[in-house]
Amino acid sequence: MKTRRFRRRPLAIALAAVMAFNSQRVLAADVEIRMPIGGGFAVRDNGGTLLRLLVDSSGAMTIPFLVTAAMQPSAVCFETATGLLGQCAPGGVQGPQGTQGPQGLTGPQGAQGTQGTQGTSGSQGTGTQGPQGPQGTQGGAGETSHRSLRQVVWVIFQRERGQPAGEPMAGV
Repeated sequence: MKTRRFRRRPLAIALAAVMAFNSQRVLAADVEIRMPIGGGFAVRDNGGTLLRLLVDSSGAMTIPFLVTAAMQPSAVCFETATGLLGQCAPGGVQGPQGTQGPQGLTGPQGAQGTQGTQGTSGSQGTGTQGPQGPQGTQGGAGETSHRSLRQVVWVIFQRERGQPAGEPMAGV
C-alpha cells in the first residue's frame, strides 16, 4: 500500500525536490513588500522593540536612530529622480546663509600714494578773434587845482597843530 501512494504523487515529490535544490536562489532574491492602503512598513531589531526604519502610508521615510547617531564627516544626499541615497557631490552641500555679523573696527589709515603724472595740455582754441568793440564816449573835463604853495603849507601847518584846515589869512 505504501508503494501505491508513492505512485499517485510523483508530481508532489518532483516539486519538492526542485524547491530543495533551488532554495539558495530563493534566499538571494530581492524582498518586495506591498503595503495595504493606509498601512506602513516598519523594520525593527531582533527583539521587536527598537524601530530602525519606518515608511508611512504617504511614503515618508523615518530613521529614528539618526537622531542619536554619532556625527559623521560627510553628508548623505539623494537623487531626486530615483530617491537613491549616496555621498554628496563635492561642493554640493551648502547650508543656508547665516546672518551678517557686526561691523568690525576701522583699520589704520594707509600710507599716502605716489603723485600721479601730469596730464597732457588741452588743445588751443581754434576760434577766430572777435571784432573790436565800439569806442567809448569822451569823458568830462577834469578838475584843475589853483592852490598856491602858500595855501598848501598853511593846510599842513594847521593839521599839525590839530586845528581844522581853513583858508590862510591874508598877509601870512
